[in-house]
Amino acid sequence: MRSTSKINSSLSKRRRLSFIKKVVYIAIFALFFISLLILGLTNDRIQVKSVTVSGNLSVPKEDILNIVDKNLDEKYLFIIRTDNFFLLKRNKIREEILDGIKKIQSVDISFSNLNTVEVSILERVAKSIWCDGTSANKKCYFMDENGFIFTEAPDFSSNPFPEYLGLFKGGPIGQSYFNSVRFKEINQFFETLDQIKLNPVYFNALDEHQYEVQLSFGGKIILDDKRDFDKDIINLQALIDNGYIKLDSGSLKKIKYIDLRFGNKVVLKAN
Repeated sequence: MRSTSKINSSLSKRRRLSFIKKVVYIAIFALFFISLLILGLTNDRIQVKSVTVSGNLSVPKEDILNIVDKNLDEKYLFIIRTDNFFLLKRNKIREEILDGIKKIQSVDISFSNLNTVEVSILERVAKSIWCDGTSANKKCYFMDENGFIFTEAPDFSSNPFPEYLGLFKGGPIGQSYFNSVRFKEINQFFETLDQIKLNPVYFNALDEHQYEVQLSFGGKIILDDKRDFDKDIINLQALIDNGYIKLDSGSLKKIKYIDLRFGNKVVLKAN
């Protein structure tokens, strides 16, 4: 019995020693592998040495570089910098640029070689303006073709852009004036009013469903979202073609409002 016990004890010790050796070997291999990985990721050959920016017309290059440089200076495990080909946080940089600089519509980040990062941007183009009122000291902001408000607009002596009001009470930058599909419909309606010589001044969203269009001669058009705008244009054109609305300045000045909220029944109120 004692002999058997000694044998079992000896086998147990051997197994423990064998297990310890395996753990040591694995630890040594892991440390060796990690060391090689760190050496590889910190190799000067793959480190970012320059950043180029293209596509910026009015956005200062420095504003973009500041965001990129901040992310290049970060570290993994407090040791490995992210300023290399493999660890560069492209998605994070892209999101921070888009979030921090609303005038930028899209960002593409790529490498021209192992050491050079290329940041290519597309700026938003002003197609219209949103204003916080009609007073002389009103503030206006540029909107792109989708109704996205991206920066403050200067004071215009003669406004060359379609003008929109309503919906927002606070700072509008970063918000959209309706969704892109609805805004394009509204914008097309506004432009068509100008084409048929009704001389719109601004489009005012009283809320998400009720709207008014101020005309240059003092009258206004009242409408809502229950009908397609193209049907409202057809009704307006019919009134013009049939002589109910005359386009000379004297006749237009007499119009108090044109109410398009009742389908094919258009209410025309004149002074």
